[in-house]
Amino acid sequence: MEKLRYEERLRYQFMIERATMGCKVPPMSLQLLVENAIKHGVGKTKNGGDIMIQARMSEKVLMIRVTNAGTLSLENKRIGVGMKNLQRRLSINFQEKAELQLLQEEDKVVSQVVIHYS
Repeated sequence: MEKLRYEERLRYQFMIERATMGCKVPPMSLQLLVENAIKHGVGKTKNGGDIMIQARMSEKVLMIRVTNAGTLSLENKRIGVGMKNLQRRLSINFQEKAELQLLQEEDKVVSQVVIHYS
């Protein structure tokens, strides 16, 4: 839907490993990460931007990453309601075996979900 709204201002790429296809994650998790990347990254720039969506599995650890250009800005170390809800859902479903991370990597913001399966 956002591609229709932003047209050529939104460019995206997927790098999804086949091994991740059967992994269970809370519903709407990826959508929330992508919507945040669009809202706080692509949507704030005149020329739009790129979003990279990655999923990989390594030694029973699933890593889902959504990357966009920008600067991580957590005023007073607070995150929005959507991200708080995602943290809660990860905790409910996976207890301490899952986490949501927001990272600054050079000129990019990374939203990352890491789930340890055992």
